[in-house]
Amino acid sequence: MVIFLNGTSSSGKTTLSHALQQALADVYLHVSVDTYLSQIAQCDLNNAKLMEERFANIVNGFHESAAAIARAGNNVIVDYVLQQPEWLDACVKAFEGMPVVFVGVHCPLDVLETREESRGDRKLGAARFQFNRVHSHRTYDLELDTSSLSVEACVSKIVEYIESGSKPSAFETLMLQSEMRKQA
Repeated sequence: MVIFLNGTSSSGKTTLSHALQQALADVYLHVSVDTYLSQIAQCDLNNAKLMEERFANIVNGFHESAAAIARAGNNVIVDYVLQQPEWLDACVKAFEGMPVVFVGVHCPLDVLETREESRGDRKLGAARFQFNRVHSHRTYDLELDTSSLSVEACVSKIVEYIESGSKPSAFETLMLQSEMRKQA
């Protein structure tokens, strides 16, 4: 099982991921883009030209490695910011054939910016940059607003969805949309 959390920086994905790990009956690995990107040396991250050249491959490596962890038989919670349409297409392709519950993690921009500033470990402006990009596809199995729901309520909604036996369909719909765009 894959629970794929998509939302802007500071929307609460990591907090939600950790709470889900505690609440779910089985073992779930938390696969976070932040952890993945922490493998890059700071001097390389600060080299804009190098990152421009390499970032597409680095991001694709995240998609493929997260899917490979699930394909190896592990339950996975993916914590990600799908801010580019090609990233979404690549993720949908990487996870093809797997049960993926695609969860939109929403939060109003003013709340995101307050969280971003208060945390002190975020690049200021990241949430604003990502805000209109991350959910532009508008297709999810489940959507949550972390400004109006507690972490516990969000976890309950995800667990309820999983336990309901509903077949996740968002990634399948997105795959069809991607194929139609390629044919057009």
